[in-house]
Amino acid sequence: MKNDDVAIIRRALTGDETAFAELVNKYQKPVHTLAWRKIGDFHIAEDITQDTFLKVYQRLHTLKDPNQFSGWIYVITANLCATWLRKKRIETQPLEDTEPTMLQEDAYSRHVTEERSRTAVEVQREVVKKLLAKLQESERTVMTLYYLGEMKVEEISRFLGVSASTIRSRLRRARHRLKEEEPMIREALDHFQITPNLTENIMREISRLKPAAPVGGKPLVPWAIAVSTVAVIFLMLGVGSHYLSRFQKPYSFDAASEMTVEIVEVPVVLNLESKPDIRTQLGNAAAPGKNNGFSQELDQPEYTTLFAAAQVDQTEEPTATEAGHRYIILESSTHEEESGEVLAGGRFSLAKTGEVLTPTGYSGTGSGNTLMGYTLDHNIDLFRFPLVMGDTWTQKGPWAPQTQTTLVGYEKVEVAAGTFTDCLKHKTIFTNPEGTRYLWFAKGVGVVKMRYERFNGVTTEAELLDYNVPRGEEYLPLQYGNMWTYKLQNEHREKPIIEKCEVVENSDQPLDSDFLSASGPPKVLRTIPDLSEKVSIVIEDIRVGFSEVLIGVDIAYASVPIGDLKWIDGGRTLVIPFSRPLLPSKTYRLILAEGYRNMAGVSFPEYTLTFTTEGPEPVTSTFVDTTPVYVADIEELNLSNELLCRVTVNPTEGFNFPYYLFIPQGINLNKPVHLLVEPCNTGVSRTRKSLDRKTKALAEASYATVIAKRLRVPLLVPVFPRPGGDQVLVPISSRPGKDQWQAYTHALDRDTLLIRDGDLKRIDLQLINMIAHAQRLLRHNNMKVNEKVFMNGFSASGTFANRFAILHPTVVRAVATGGINGIPTFPTERWDDVTMRYPVGIADVKEVADIAFDEKAYKRVSQYIYMGALDDNDTVPYRDAFDEVDAELVKSLIGAKMMPDRWDMSQSIYKALEIPAQFVTYENTGHQIKGEMIDDIVAFFQANSEDRIVEIVPHQYRSAE
Repeated sequence: MKNDDVAIIRRALTGDETAFAELVNKYQKPVHTLAWRKIGDFHIAEDITQDTFLKVYQRLHTLKDPNQFSGWIYVITANLCATWLRKKRIETQPLEDTEPTMLQEDAYSRHVTEERSRTAVEVQREVVKKLLAKLQESERTVMTLYYLGEMKVEEISRFLGVSASTIRSRLRRARHRLKEEEPMIREALDHFQITPNLTENIMREISRLKPAAPVGGKPLVPWAIAVSTVAVIFLMLGVGSHYLSRFQKPYSFDAASEMTVEIVEVPVVLNLESKPDIRTQLGNAAAPGKNNGFSQELDQPEYTTLFAAAQVDQTEEPTATEAGHRYIILESSTHEEESGEVLAGGRFSLAKTGEVLTPTGYSGTGSGNTLMGYTLDHNIDLFRFPLVMGDTWTQKGPWAPQTQTTLVGYEKVEVAAGTFTDCLKHKTIFTNPEGTRYLWFAKGVGVVKMRYERFNGVTTEAELLDYNVPRGEEYLPLQYGNMWTYKLQNEHREKPIIEKCEVVENSDQPLDSDFLSASGPPKVLRTIPDLSEKVSIVIEDIRVGFSEVLIGVDIAYASVPIGDLKWIDGGRTLVIPFSRPLLPSKTYRLILAEGYRNMAGVSFPEYTLTFTTEGPEPVTSTFVDTTPVYVADIEELNLSNELLCRVTVNPTEGFNFPYYLFIPQGINLNKPVHLLVEPCNTGVSRTRKSLDRKTKALAEASYATVIAKRLRVPLLVPVFPRPGGDQVLVPISSRPGKDQWQAYTHALDRDTLLIRDGDLKRIDLQLINMIAHAQRLLRHNNMKVNEKVFMNGFSASGTFANRFAILHPTVVRAVATGGINGIPTFPTERWDDVTMRYPVGIADVKEVADIAFDEKAYKRVSQYIYMGALDDNDTVPYRDAFDEVDAELVKSLIGAKMMPDRWDMSQSIYKALEIPAQFVTYENTGHQIKGEMIDDIVAFFQANSEDRIVEIVPHQYRSAE
């Protein structure tokens, strides 16, 4: 398929319908294949294919670069699929308006008719879909386009907007996974032929469109139609989809093309005849009288049962309960199955009465990595007594989400610990972050299985491995000494997690708050080797033993070749390995900071490890030269050696926080250099001392320091706090604790720009003033410094850098950003007729930041944007990163699943907007920075030091075959 789109498009724009027919013939199969892959229904995909080409015909004159046509039509197709899926959920006829008898007969007759009409062709299509479902999303798309869409690698590359090498890599992995089934997919090609007269149908509809008058001397082009298009869309989608949506399952790749009746285990009431104790129920999932004022947010179609036909026992569950109030503490800890490394843990408190069982608190670290963290949500009732199947209740949680909990029914469950009959199925829907949790409880045992499905497609599952519950006949027996062991895993974590849980207190008296915190702060008991004596330069590691189990990693160091830290002995010993031999006759310093916690969440007090290596006298320190020089004004600096400066707060210069300036040795004073800016990404800090120390470490001993040294340029790191822990240091709201946490300063989010007073007001402008101050300071010391800067960042700081370059492109020469949730900010006000406000787009930056976007300057900024293919650090579900409005916009317009869907769509949009950014995907890489990635970043800045945009050839990580 030769890429002659430009010539064909030019002919089509002159009114040559045969030319447009050529485009339809050329792209109809890839478009249909993509639609089929996203929708899961072969015939509806044909309707979407027709809609796609109608929209292409109407908008062809808006395409700026005909060379980008394939990527442009991909975006249109993907957006129409997303619209259809939303439409499918929304256009449902209320079952209350339908006669029950008619509804049942109609559903049954449709079901029987469709079942009888299934052919061998449809069966084979279903088989192929199930085979493809074994693949990852990115591999599935490539395989579908390659075999069923009959596209070549280069064509898929242009169509998806990703590199050909990435396509080949995905194709190779997919073939390996489906090694035995690949011939079956090849044989199925004959059964994936779209309607032969599809092109004729499309052109017939196009002939009905009235062409627009020429604009500015351009050839006649299609113009927006009104009544006729509405009629066509209605005929194609409106009527058919209206009925299909009532019977088809929510979207999945395995969705069948025939109508089906879905049996859902939730009680919904209509006035139907019923036998005693057994009631057949149809309608809404929230039973009357059980809503408790639940907001309309969870009454949206995605949370509504479209069709239910279930028999539900309405009798009460005879559950044994302990009399009176009980106050319970459950201790939990998790570790990796293979290494034994402790990951998270803490103590959960619960209160139980004859009416309700409610988790009341948590103290510890990383509850999100524990089954109990998924199960025991603070102040969300787990059970309400007596237990009645079908009961539904709604509440608000600590982060103000809406939750809806339903006791669904009984199921048989098989897990590693055994087979359990009549398990109670418990379902809860959350809105922040959005997802659905399922729990299965076995009487006299407890939780035997859990599944948590997030909106972005990530599913976490847990199963019971072993238990010791000698007493208790309840669905969650919480008698003192009861113990459980579980295994957890999700698609983002290769290695399973093992969790151990134990009830450590069950009392009829309220527990002191100190009980959650256990004893006093942890202590260091010993070090191996004994650091009071000199250590060998070839020592492999230092092991620090603590008085109790600890969690977390928080260590400050400079000039110490530290490797990957790890915990052993169940979390009581920290292993600090060295990546290379130490230098002789040197004194080293490591600071164990407050980021360590015990299982009760009590902070470990800062502790300093100082040791000296063997060797001849005299002994010199490795950390003396990193003690910062405090700079209060433009003054003389000694640039003969490596230098770290701490420039103090200077409100008269326009910045309310200090900044660190690292100046490596060997800078050429006769050649202009770019100042490298690394935005602060230190997380929350409880004290100014902790915040300052973390920022200092980022300036003197981080990947940014390595980049600065290799480029031989100075490095600036601002000391910006992040509200949450820092909010006690820098008040920014009249309602402390209510809305401060939402200002994600380290990502330069919307809430940050909206801060109107106080020290954190407009930190982007404060950073510009810091840059100007640092440039004057360096020039005062005879260093030639360019006006524009290099910016670099990863994760939150990468997002900050990406957004800063959009807001202030005249300040930036080149920017490298990584780990940005698969979604950079888009330099456009609208996409696909949807307004995108900041930080998704720039529709309201004038109102939010009083900035007029400078498109011309922005397109002169060199950009290197990268993600790891295995990155699972998605912040879209969390309201400190994106509020509900922007999160919903990202899901519906860009993609709910971060990798690869949202990432691929982001590349396509940047490409369609003609933004000269180089996107790179590092295979077999998670949310991390590897050595070769640093090499690529250095090469990128070196290639783009002049006023021109240059792409580099990056390293590629080969995925494991």
